Amino acid sequence: MPANLLAAPLLTPLTLGAMGLAVVAVMLPAALPLLLPPVALLCSWLIELTRWFAALPMAQWQLGRPEPWLVLLLAAASLALAWPGVRARWRAWAAAAVVVVVAVHLLLLRGDQLLLLHQARGDSGLTLLVARHQGREALLSAGADRWSCAQSARLAQGLGVQRFDWALLLDPLAPEDPACWQRLAPVVLASADGSPPLQPGERLSSPGLAVAPLSVESQALDLQIGPARWLLLPDRQSLWAWQELAAPQAGQDAVALNEWTGVWLGFRPTAGQRRRLAEPHLQRWFSAVPGRRPLAHWLATGSSGSLQWDGRHSHRLAAAPDGPIAH
Repeated sequence: MPANLLAAPLLTPLTLGAMGLAVVAVMLPAALPLLLPPVALLCSWLIELTRWFAALPMAQWQLGRPEPWLVLLLAAASLALAWPGVRARWRAWAAAAVVVVVAVHLLLLRGDQLLLLHQARGDSGLTLLVARHQGREALLSAGADRWSCAQSARLAQGLGVQRFDWALLLDPLAPEDPACWQRLAPVVLASADGSPPLQPGERLSSPGLAVAPLSVESQALDLQIGPARWLLLPDRQSLWAWQELAAPQAGQDAVALNEWTGVWLGFRPTAGQRRRLAEPHLQRWFSAVPGRRPLAHWLATGSSGSLQWDGRHSHRLAAAPDGPIAH
């Protein structure tokens, strides 16, 4: 609000000056060099004013995407507070509702969450996973191209994320625009020569968030979000490698499925693969077109959609025909 008040006196002369310059550009272009400096000076003042306010502490709050029911409750409470003639008792209830909305939204922002976005695009597509733990976020992207980075930036803005703790790019090709990814996260791991960005025994982590590879032959990953663990299998080779790892060997126990909260496949599983992953407690997702018949106990993102786990073993499915930010 203070920034708007200070910027308001500059807007009228800037608008009129720009309109005048447009007329001069058509009628007398030679006069533009003489008339442009005053308008440019006003424009520079506006830019500097904006930058100064943006640099102040708490000048920008990333609130993310609130729940629809919270938005409705906040709108009703605000209307009760603003409407003249409302009884004092109802105003008190409305003020309490505003406090409840803010508290619940902050609690949701600090909760554990895994968000999967999948969007088809020609022969390829976009697959992003965002892990959230107590206000911290990490990003995993199947692609390292410019489009994937641009969509990741849109997703961060939509979720209210200033910067991810780290980003892991699973694309075997090197990033097309490394600077774009560096703007999203201070730590970005990506392939440079076709080899996986993480090797067995290595671990990419920040408080409450961690990811580690399960084998050297594939992109199978173990993702930790607080106390929960997710098994990530981007392709069929990852599933085969994990099955070999899970198979009992001489003197060793099998890797049990109950170690994981959920599993994500980057492809539609076959009947045999579904049986291998048939555990009652397991959240089961896959990124692919669901097909004519839905799979029992599995959730699919479809050609364009999203899946969300909120840390309480619940899940939601939302179609996103207009892009991933339409979640």
